[in-house]
Amino acid sequence: SGRRFASILMMKVRFAAAQRIQNNVRIRRCQRRMQKMRWLAVALQRIWRARQARAIWGVSFRRLCRVPGHVRGYRERFKIRTVRNAAANVIQRTFRGRGERARLQRRHKAAIAVVQAWWRCFAARR
Repeated sequence: SGRRFASILMMKVRFAAAQRIQNNVRIRRCQRRMQKMRWLAVALQRIWRARQARAIWGVSFRRLCRVPGHVRGYRERFKIRTVRNAAANVIQRTFRGRGERARLQRRHKAAIAVVQAWWRCFAARR
C-alpha cells in the first residue's frame, strides 16, 4: 500500500508538472499570436498611411506641375502688388491726412475771422 501511495503521489506531482508545462506552452502560443496580430496591425497601418501620403503628394505634385509659368508669375506679382498697394495706401493716407488738416486749419482761421468781424461790428454799434 505504501508503494501504491508513493506511485499515486508521484503521478500527482507529474500531472501537476505536466499541467504547468501545458499552461506555459498555451500562454506562449497565445502571446505569439497576439504579437503577430500586433505586428500585422502596425504593418497594415504603415501601408495605409504610406498610400495616403502617396495620394496626397501625388495630387499636390500634379497640381504643381500643371500650373503654367505665367500663372505662377501672376500669383507672385499679385503678392508683390498687394504689398506695394499697402505701401501706397500708407503714403496716400499720410498726404491726404496732411491736406485735410491744412484745410481744416484754413476753415478754422476763416471762422475766427468771421467771428471777429461780427464782434467788431457788434462792438462798434454799442
